[in-house]
Amino acid sequence: MTMLESFKAENSQLTFEMGEKDVEIDRMKTTLFALNSKLQQWEEMKSKCSSSAESLDLSEQKRGELQDHLKDAGLKVSSDSQMHSSKKEELIAHIADL
Repeated sequence: MTMLESFKAENSQLTFEMGEKDVEIDRMKTTLFALNSKLQQWEEMKSKCSSSAESLDLSEQKRGELQDHLKDAGLKVSSDSQMHSSKKEELIAHIADL
């Protein structure tokens, strides 16, 4: 084999190896893009989860406030009812006296 043939064979081998490296680089780029996409989706889900947890906490707080308000309103209605009943009895007694 002559020197020129040797150089051509080596050049062909190097060209082939460079082609393989280009393919490997393209595969790595594709993998990196896919992983970045999955990371972005994971970050979005994590953000939504945090937002949902905050919303749930606020909802529970408001539910507790509403429950307290309803309890207070019920006590007031009961108190007002007793007051009106006693006032009604006083008026009935006053009417009977007349």
